[in-house]
Amino acid sequence: MIPYITAAGVLFIISVFLLIRFMWVRNKITELKDKTEFAVKGEDMMLLSFSENSDLGKVADNFNTLVKKYIEARKDRGTLLRDKEDKSALDQKVRDFESSMSQLTLITDIGRKITASLNIEDFMQIVYDYVRSSMDVDEVELMYYKGENPIFLSMDSSGHLQLHKNLNVEIQHSLMFWSLENHRDVYLNDAKRDYGQYIAKPVKSFTNKEPSALICVPLLLKERKIGALGIMSVNKNVYNNYHLEFIKTLGSYLAIAIDNSNVYQWLEEGKAEIESEKSKTDALLLNILPAEVADELKKTGHSKAQNYENVSVLFTDFVNFTGISESMSPADLVAEIDECFKNFDAIMEKHGLEKIKTIGDAYLAVCGLPNSDPTHAEKAVSAAIDIRQFMKDRNKKGNSKINNIRIGINSGPLVAGIVGVKKFAYDIWGDTVNTAARMEEQSESGKINISGKTYELVSDKFDCTYRGKIEAKNKGEIDMYFVEGPKS
Repeated sequence: MIPYITAAGVLFIISVFLLIRFMWVRNKITELKDKTEFAVKGEDMMLLSFSENSDLGKVADNFNTLVKKYIEARKDRGTLLRDKEDKSALDQKVRDFESSMSQLTLITDIGRKITASLNIEDFMQIVYDYVRSSMDVDEVELMYYKGENPIFLSMDSSGHLQLHKNLNVEIQHSLMFWSLENHRDVYLNDAKRDYGQYIAKPVKSFTNKEPSALICVPLLLKERKIGALGIMSVNKNVYNNYHLEFIKTLGSYLAIAIDNSNVYQWLEEGKAEIESEKSKTDALLLNILPAEVADELKKTGHSKAQNYENVSVLFTDFVNFTGISESMSPADLVAEIDECFKNFDAIMEKHGLEKIKTIGDAYLAVCGLPNSDPTHAEKAVSAAIDIRQFMKDRNKKGNSKINNIRIGINSGPLVAGIVGVKKFAYDIWGDTVNTAARMEEQSESGKINISGKTYELVSDKFDCTYRGKIEAKNKGEIDMYFVEGPKS
């Protein structure tokens, strides 16, 4: 029982911790959404702040940068509208102002949708749709870590999400990796010309295209590497500082969302692992205990010993086992015993007997517990007949040394339960068990010896030969019968 509690318990505690963390992040994201929406609605833009030093602080910092740039653009726009001296400068400032305002409006909606999902493929679709609505973008790329392995995704104008495997060396050492490893943003409006300040070879996308402009930002949570986000265009000179700040803010949301997704997936995998370990433990318990006893043990942590008034106990023992074992190697001896006991197990299963244990070359089983069975004696005798037949068939092959078996059966009351707290075992006790052992001792090779009590229960089903009253160790004289077979 102790291994069962330890394996499942530790995983359960870890899962609960991760679930609490997952819910905490969700609550913080809701708080962030409320603050950003409030910030952009006011006449005077408001900056975000969080009391805790949390992962969301990065989102707030990037958002605040956007707000500051927006405020500067609004001031510049107002000045230029009054002066009207430089039309080209005015046009550029107006465009920058409109771009920053558009992206501020978008960022809260994007953040809410990204962090509301746990599916990274959904993240890509959301990012692609929103980025394309406000920027010149031909392809969005995402590289993120799942455990130790990087995953590469891209989406282009076809709207088709691609998972890239076995990327070439150039891609593996691309700007995405450079940005993440150096914790720095990459912003190129002429990528074909200016790539050399970052990497040695020309920039290529996951789909092996050469973009003319790109922005790439690392996805980090408190210096922890989550991945990198890249946007690319076939056109030059299409991005500005507002676009960079927008993608950085978006990347902050995305880092949280990916991390949250990974945590949730780990949680789900942890649950599956718990279930798998539980199934293994259940199977192990069922190999040791009757199903009802195993269930009681799992539910309560213990199992009470029970009295059973009407059961039949079956004992088997190989003839001359000591002499045989001296003439065989340990490996060969164990192999032969294993073959026999596996077949005995199948016979017990067939007839509804509960295997109790093996003791050396002895095999002990019982019928009539933990669920009562009025035909317990008949089933025990039927199982014994099948064991006898198995040994006969095995002897015909002529390649085994363990050839002969004695079988004994007795019926009556007994006590059954679990003993000990370490390496615990389900066992049976009582005079009925002891007498069954004497039945086996007084049996003969290839014979099934039953007591008078068992005979009374099966005499109408099986032909039996009365052996008379025979002395049994510490039991006195007992009526004994050899079972010949089922009645015709």
